[in-house]
Amino acid sequence: MGDSPELTNLMGCIASKTNAGFTTYTFEQSNDLCNYTRGRAECGPCSHRVDSCHYGGAGGTNGSLAVDYVVVGLAGQNIVNAAVGDCGVPREKARCENSAGSRVECNSSAATHVHISAPSCDGF
Repeated sequence: MGDSPELTNLMGCIASKTNAGFTTYTFEQSNDLCNYTRGRAECGPCSHRVDSCHYGGAGGTNGSLAVDYVVVGLAGQNIVNAAVGDCGVPREKARCENSAGSRVECNSSAATHVHISAPSCDGF
């Protein structure tokens, strides 16, 4: 499992618009089998919900379709703005989240990362 070409291009677009390097996570690192079961826990716990865009959504076939940027506050909002305004990501697919994966304001003390899903992903 790796990143889909669409996600690779999207991450390149975001990087070119934000001019900064960020720590990113795309596909499952701790339990590789989750990448192939789309997050179903038959083979142990997974980091993301079933059919997450991190696993290619419900129907993706080319790898991960989501990225998490470990950044919050103004930098997090800048990533969201670049994804939506410059890189073609629908607003509902770009958001700051807390450690449970719930949407929060980027300037919230609960925000831990920015989640961006590729436009073609049919999951979350």
